[in-house]
Amino acid sequence: MTPRPPPVMGPAAAWTSWLRSQDAALSVFVPLLLGSTVLSWPLRALLPVWVFDFLAVGTVLLGVLVLVPNPRLAFVAGAFALAVLVLRVIGYGHGTLVETGPELAFFALVGAALAARVFRPGRITVHRLLGAVALFVVLGVCWGMAYQAVNLAWPGSIRTNGGLASPQDAMWMSFTTLTTVGYGDVVPVFPFARSLAALEALTGVLFPSVLIGFLLADFSRSRSRDHDAS
Repeated sequence: MTPRPPPVMGPAAAWTSWLRSQDAALSVFVPLLLGSTVLSWPLRALLPVWVFDFLAVGTVLLGVLVLVPNPRLAFVAGAFALAVLVLRVIGYGHGTLVETGPELAFFALVGAALAARVFRPGRITVHRLLGAVALFVVLGVCWGMAYQAVNLAWPGSIRTNGGLASPQDAMWMSFTTLTTVGYGDVVPVFPFARSLAALEALTGVLFPSVLIGFLLADFSRSRSRDHDAS
């Protein structure tokens, strides 16, 4: 019998398949993630809302379609992502645990998929190094949303110099804690929030020095072997 030729994929399927098989998706995810999170704060007063909605959709789609290879995990992540997008569009539950919970669950699943892809065995590429950077940002986002959830469950858990903290203040505290900057303008006062902050500070110290340091060392060894072989 004559073997059947492989099915011809459309442009969208071919693009998704290529991103799944290559590490380029990790590099694409970094600017989308930054643009839809920390870099969006000062730009929200300058650009229309639909720009950030577009970035959020792009980040969610890339996170589900490309970065989560396991079908069951992708289905669960997609369900949370769909909930996040629907709640954002209709405005239901804004500023409550109804909105924060699914978003935290989605980014936690994406972070787990990122970690599995970045630290899997195989050749270390620049894309995988950028994926480690994206994972570092995802950790900051997850902790920021966890602080928001704690502050919603126990109002006053996080405070600023001017009083109660807003969701943006909670996210700001997350990144200043993760990077061990600690400006002190937003502080946790509830014991559970302090425990989260302590764990994040430890992660902020260990992640760049141990995990990213390991990737960089392996990357340098790979480059040296390629140079010697040539």
